[in-house]
Amino acid sequence: MKKIAFFAVLFTSLTAFAADLTGKATLDLTNTYGGFNAGLYEVTAQFTANNQVVTSEIKRSQRHDDGENFCVSSLNFKVGTLVTTVKNVITGNTLVRTMELTATTSIENDNEECVTTASDFAKETPMYVTTSQGPWVLPVAPPKGWDQVQVWLNPFHTLTVFASLKQDGETLKLDTTNLFNASLFDTNHNRLELFHYLTAVEGSGTLSLSVANVPMYLVK
Repeated sequence: MKKIAFFAVLFTSLTAFAADLTGKATLDLTNTYGGFNAGLYEVTAQFTANNQVVTSEIKRSQRHDDGENFCVSSLNFKVGTLVTTVKNVITGNTLVRTMELTATTSIENDNEECVTTASDFAKETPMYVTTSQGPWVLPVAPPKGWDQVQVWLNPFHTLTVFASLKQDGETLKLDTTNLFNASLFDTNHNRLELFHYLTAVEGSGTLSLSVANVPMYLVK
């Protein structure tokens, strides 16, 4: 019963968000490789949709793999903005980064002719949104012999939104006003997690300190 209630609350929250998705995660880096303490952080990620109809034309590219020729036809829609905040819970030091987000979908053909047309895309389709960002340089003393500590972050790892694409000649249209209404319910595609990869860096050398997914939760 608790699980059912939880998903009911989650559904209500998502429909209330309409076009905005905000998640938080606690990133505990106090005991990484070799016992190194990189700090305790609260990470907030806010994805704000464009709230308008955006368009994309088909981009076609050739690739060769083991003697075989392939054509990849893809669409790329600018769907919104992600603002990520990383706050050190102990010191209060805060880092903020803003990035434009693009939703992508593609069709691959095992020939060189690139015969894909706009009508092939005009349907309900999953679109993949890359939220990976980095490196962030953390304001902490690095391990002995290293210059700095860096972390790569991927909020909502990996985010898939489901959208109905409309054809307008050879252009496809995507309405971003209801981008998040159901996207997080298909757990086969989406996980409420924050991926991180923590390293120490010196010149061209890199020491891996921590890599993992941690839970995220939605907030109003």
